[in-house]
Amino acid sequence: MSDDVHQDLVIGDIPYTPIASLDEEFADFIITFTSPCKTFNLSGLPVAQLIIKNSDLREKLRHNLYQLSVHQPDMLAMAGCVAAYRHGGEWLDALLHYLKGNYALLEQGLAPLKT
Repeated sequence: MSDDVHQDLVIGDIPYTPIASLDEEFADFIITFTSPCKTFNLSGLPVAQLIIKNSDLREKLRHNLYQLSVHQPDMLAMAGCVAAYRHGGEWLDALLHYLKGNYALLEQGLAPLKT
């Protein structure tokens, strides 16, 4: 299982790389979790996406979720997810700019401690 809910919050020069993309055979055993919750500050909404390449694994999980009665998403959470992905690009750009500024400030503050 790979928790990738912070995948949109990359502020350095190294791009986000999903672990399942590193090896085709390895990808068959990976469940990747993503969510708009961290990126768009929607942590109160219970919504996530599961990316599962292996169809047998996907069906087993779908069956288990159904048996636990958690197979249908919360409608408010789904609306928030759709709105974030469709209309949140400008907000995300501004957030990343702000975070990069904070990172630069941190580097500046820590610079005197480097030996």
